[in-house]
Parts: sequence; structure tokens; C-alpha cells
Amino acid sequence: MSILWTGLSRIFYSIEPVGYDAFFATTSTIFWHAILPMTVTFIVFIGLMIKWGKVKQIYSQNRLSFGNGIYKWFGYLVIVGMAIFIISNFDTNFNSIPNHFSKAAIQRVFVSLIATAVVAVLEESVFRGFVLTEVRKNHSELTAFITSSVLFGLWHLPNLLNGGDLITTLAQVIFTMFLGSTLYVSLRTTKSISVPMVIHCLWDFVLVIA
Repeated sequence: MSILWTGLSRIFYSIEPVGYDAFFATTSTIFWHAILPMTVTFIVFIGLMIKWGKVKQIYSQNRLSFGNGIYKWFGYLVIVGMAIFIISNFDTNFNSIPNHFSKAAIQRVFVSLIATAVVAVLEESVFRGFVLTEVRKNHSELTAFITSSVLFGLWHLPNLLNGGDLITTLAQVIFTMFLGSTLYVSLRTTKSISVPMVIHCLWDFVLVIA
């Protein structure tokens, strides 16, 4: 799946010839290098899930919970911490945009939100949905957690093919493994995959608008 969206982005390079660092530079680059490739990838993914009868497994609300003990309170603390990060960074990054209340800036911010929503729905469906539940069938919860988080990090490795710097990409891989862990915690705390989807969307959003 990662190779698919990366490959599509490379194909669209002929239309919008920009590198990975400039994917969110304009509404046009966002469309050609984020929204369209990720949407096509999501359609292919959902098509496979329908064929394999996995859709209910991915989006079912019948999920493991941390219960009512200290782990659940820890989970809520993680969610609150991520919310604080999102709010504080939105204020900082939005105000850093030149002429941030201009029509062009607002359009770019809006299209960025659409793009990060598509990214979040796809990636959470794949990793906190399909991968986590599949591994959980035959292995321990710890193994499922580690596998989904590690694969989520490695998913970003093909960014190298789109011109990403090696050191920056490796740092992104490691960081997204950690981010995947916190998104897993939000899933276990709330028992709803929509929560990590929303957090993931807003987390990426406040970072790419700068």
C-alpha cells in the first residue's frame, strides 16, 4: 500500500514536479501528491478488505479496552496530552503562515485538512484496524501492538523515493513508531477507531500547515 501511493505520487511528479518536502506547499501540490494518491490507495485497500470480508473486523466497535483501572487513566492522559500539542501547535503554525487570513492561505489550510483526513482514515484503517486485529488473532496483544506500531513507522520509509532526505526519513520512521504507540493507546482507551483517526488527522494537519 505504501509503495502504491508513493508510486502514484512519482507518476504525478510530471504534473507537479516537487519533492517530498514541498507536498503541502500549495493546494495543487497537496491534491496531486497527497489527496489523489492516498484516495486511490484507500479505494484499493477497501476493495481488498471487502473481497476478503475484513471490513467489519476493521471498523467494529467491539474492541479490547483498558478497563477502568490505572491504564485507562493513563490512556486519557495520553489523549489529553496529544490534544494540548495539537491546539498549541495549530496556534503557532497557523500564525506563522504569511498573510494567514488571505484567501489563498485559507484555501491551502482547508485542502491540507482534507488531505490529512484522507491520510488518517487510510493509515488507521490499515494499522490500528487491519494489521492490529489480524496479528491479535494468533499472537499476544503485546505482539499485535508492537507489530502494528513498527509497521506503521516502516510505512513511511518509501518517502525516500519521493525525494525525502535519508536522515529525515529515518527520523520520521522512528517517530511514527512512537506516534503509532500513542494512537494504539487512544484506541484501547476509547474502543473506537474513529478517535485515533481524528487525532492522527489533526496531528498531521497542525504540522503540515506551517
